[in-house]
Amino acid sequence: LFIAGLAVVVQPSQIYDDNIHGGGIGTTGNGIGPAYAARALRRQGDRLCDLRVADLVEDPQFAREVMQENFRYVQSLYGAEPNPKIPSINSIIEAAAELSEHIVLDPTWLATKAKNGSRILFEGGQGTRLDNILGTRPYSTGSNTIAAAAYVGSGLPITYPIKVIGVTKALETRVGNGPFPSEFGGRRSELYCDEKDENGKPKHTKEFETQNYQPSTLLQSDNPFLLGVGLRMVGNEYGTNTKRPRRLGALDLSYLEETVTLNGMSEVYIRKFDQLKVFAGSSLPGIPLVVGHKINGKMVDCVPTSEKRLREVEPIIEYAEPFSEDLAEMRNHDELPRQVKDLIRRISSAIDCPVTKIGVGPRSEQTIPIPH
Repeated sequence: LFIAGLAVVVQPSQIYDDNIHGGGIGTTGNGIGPAYAARALRRQGDRLCDLRVADLVEDPQFAREVMQENFRYVQSLYGAEPNPKIPSINSIIEAAAELSEHIVLDPTWLATKAKNGSRILFEGGQGTRLDNILGTRPYSTGSNTIAAAAYVGSGLPITYPIKVIGVTKALETRVGNGPFPSEFGGRRSELYCDEKDENGKPKHTKEFETQNYQPSTLLQSDNPFLLGVGLRMVGNEYGTNTKRPRRLGALDLSYLEETVTLNGMSEVYIRKFDQLKVFAGSSLPGIPLVVGHKINGKMVDCVPTSEKRLREVEPIIEYAEPFSEDLAEMRNHDELPRQVKDLIRRISSAIDCPVTKIGVGPRSEQTIPIPH
């Protein structure tokens, strides 16, 4: 394990700030946005100074003073008592000391590895639509999430080519607020998934929905919102750490085509393909696919960038032929039902990029290579 010395440190004051202001856009409350904001501000005065991991290692006393001053300043603005889950400054200083042998201070470390012939795998942790510049602002994360960010974030020179493999789900999901054109239930679903209980925690957790709904009944409903709840339950789509219900939508081929273009993808993997069999027993005539968008009845060439216009978007939906076979134990393309093979070809054609692998279960071996 190695940690880059140039990585930004999330300070207690930033977690405090995020818990106060992040709710409107549905952040995790972990201080990510405020930490990036402090880096962009570049202040070196007595307040809101950013820190890097190298500061914790090379000058821990300076880092302590910065974190203390920043916390006092933020607390003076809002006055409330801090969340007890916020880590102490001492714990951060101690953690840095314990991890010091794993911290790389040389900014050319990875570039040198590549120069000497190392093979390097970058893994993105957020979807393209959460990119701080190209995503659905302001409902985005604090960083750049497109493939090109691998160069900037790692220090790898652009002279080294990167093969980009896109990963998506057969049914799209989103956690947090923001426009989501293909969402089952639309705005009602967005508000429902954001609702909190009296303690400020997610109200509609997996436990809540299991106690209050029967997915087989919901899937027969003509109400898109109820259908979305049923699909979430069947697909177990809940935040791993936050426990928040994930918002579900049909696979948006127009969005996916744009994503392929923005990232320069050479191939795409589709996870949870096995979940699509649920539509064979649903109220819908088949597997929904978004093939375009319109606003006020008129087709649009690209997905709008402004929040107002994006909320006006109506998806154009077509239905692929459903299948009822269980894909979980299949491992070979030849075993797949005809409807699945047809759907994969249709997706590949629509996004102008080959689908080279599908996932048919949660285990790593539950994947099927797709010839092309």
